[in-house]
Amino acid sequence: MPLASGSVLSQDRRNCQREPGGGRWVVNGETQKLKAPNQPLMAASHRQGQGVAQARSCPFPSLSSSTTSSQPKHQETTAKMKMDNYKAGLRARFKMDPETVANGSRLTNWDLEPIDEERRNWNWKTYASYWISESWSVTQFTIGAQMVVSGLLWWHALIACAVAHLFGAAFAVFNCRSGAAYHIAFPVAVRACFGVYGGLWPVFSRSVLDLVWYGIQCTFGGTFIDVAFVAIFGDAWKNIPNALPASASITTRGMTAFFLYWVLQSWTTFYRPNEMKWMYYAKSVLMPINMFGLFICAMIRSGGPGDFQLTEFAASRAALAWAMLAAVNSALNGNFGPLVASGQDITRFARSRRDATIGQAISAPWSATVVVALGLITAACSRKIYGEAYWSPALLLEAIMEENFSGATRFACLVSAVVYIFGNVCTNYIANIVPFGSDATALWPRRINYIRATVICAAVGGWLMVPWKVSVDGAAFVNAVVGMGIFVATLIGVMLSDYYVIRKGNYFIEDLYSTDPKGRYYYTKGFNLRAYAAYVVGVAIQFPGFLGTLGVTSLAAPLEPPQQIYTLGYLLAFATAFVVYTAICLVFPDAAMKEAGAMKFEELSSVGGDSGHIDIDASKEKNMAEV
Repeated sequence: MPLASGSVLSQDRRNCQREPGGGRWVVNGETQKLKAPNQPLMAASHRQGQGVAQARSCPFPSLSSSTTSSQPKHQETTAKMKMDNYKAGLRARFKMDPETVANGSRLTNWDLEPIDEERRNWNWKTYASYWISESWSVTQFTIGAQMVVSGLLWWHALIACAVAHLFGAAFAVFNCRSGAAYHIAFPVAVRACFGVYGGLWPVFSRSVLDLVWYGIQCTFGGTFIDVAFVAIFGDAWKNIPNALPASASITTRGMTAFFLYWVLQSWTTFYRPNEMKWMYYAKSVLMPINMFGLFICAMIRSGGPGDFQLTEFAASRAALAWAMLAAVNSALNGNFGPLVASGQDITRFARSRRDATIGQAISAPWSATVVVALGLITAACSRKIYGEAYWSPALLLEAIMEENFSGATRFACLVSAVVYIFGNVCTNYIANIVPFGSDATALWPRRINYIRATVICAAVGGWLMVPWKVSVDGAAFVNAVVGMGIFVATLIGVMLSDYYVIRKGNYFIEDLYSTDPKGRYYYTKGFNLRAYAAYVVGVAIQFPGFLGTLGVTSLAAPLEPPQQIYTLGYLLAFATAFVVYTAICLVFPDAAMKEAGAMKFEELSSVGGDSGHIDIDASKEKNMAEV
């Protein structure tokens, strides 16, 4: 079957093929050397009027590479020259890819196209480090708090988290595979099941969550800036006069700390994930050392956690069972849910499917559970020392300095706070900035590239969302955001059913970027009604209970059953959507589903995925399409 005529991928690049082995391209019969990633576009590689298409490498220069080659080498080493080059590279990254602007694309730009081989630099060690670094976070350290405060014993909370993390790891490994096989981002992958236009709703809804959580993570980071300044300046920092009204829900001291953290976080918006993998290697080492250090100090100072009775639980077995299910749901929504939904945005940089699968399987199932255990034990130790359980590392560090403000203690707390700041920057980048960068780019690809999108995330999520008020006064709003995990779970259920059961892992990549009504993913006016039917059913069964958590009891009147159904939350929403979508597609399949389902599992990925080729022929003979 020929490629869809309405494809918005460049028609020029269809005359370009990579030689076997990669590294060189044949353009209209001429051999071209493929440029290294992140190098500036070379005018000589595109000859106007001669029909020579440029190889689709990175159109944005590296911030660290020289963008001016006319100066003598000895001048290029000067600080001024390096700064000029950095500024030029930064400006270039904000510019839209000229080819995208010329084509007027509604579905793609350079950031949304499948990742080229040169940028696939994440191996299994990178993915193992990624999950370790994301698990060793402040959020995971404190997640046991809400469970224990709600009445569970410490070991109840630990079991609930362990179960949730096993489910979350499985969801992550399976959902991320399409990104590793075809090197496409989430906004592109979701088009296969929801349609080229229908996929915009899941993308938009995820982008809103990204903005909210970006701001909340910035407030977390601001608390550690505050701790670091207390360690450095002591009373001079603590006694800063407050010039803000009570209605602001933040003090001058808190706002200053928040602003400084926001500035620190903002530098990450200028880099793409393939350039930032060093952060996860560093964090996967520094954060475990830091958290174990705080844990050991608490153990030595307290002489052990004692009886571990952080709370009393005197409820019936039935109440305990429902509380445990609620805890599992909370743990899934709290950390794994957003990361599972962001999977393709990370695994698209994988060298191979094997790297992504092995790396995640090694570290995802257990690493977060270890952190929860450390948080529970450390809280028990702090209760024994101070008479109050400190769940937040920031509060515990402040308590340590209140008790002993010696130079050695202040220095140790400063180092710990700096590591937490770095760790939070990493978490916010990969969990919120990267997904929003993909989402906003997909919503308006003609005008927004990845760098523009991430800067928007920093501005809107950091300030327009007023996250300091949300964290202090917006309990209902936070409940709503957390409860929206049912929407994410429903989405994941549809995507996994579509990829593994209906299509057997076969994506026709060219059609994911096509607005041609004959395209395989155009469905009905660009919307796959089967996917939306499953999505609505999965959400509807949870919605009354969701409203009940927001206080809208009039619509969740026989509140007990809806609330208990909502307690099943993430898992029930996922299972419902998976089953409903599978049933509908098996009974009412379209031609493209039958075509993909008749192939071997991931048969097309050998052409459009690990091989490195962007466009694929629709025929079963798997002929390589012209790029």
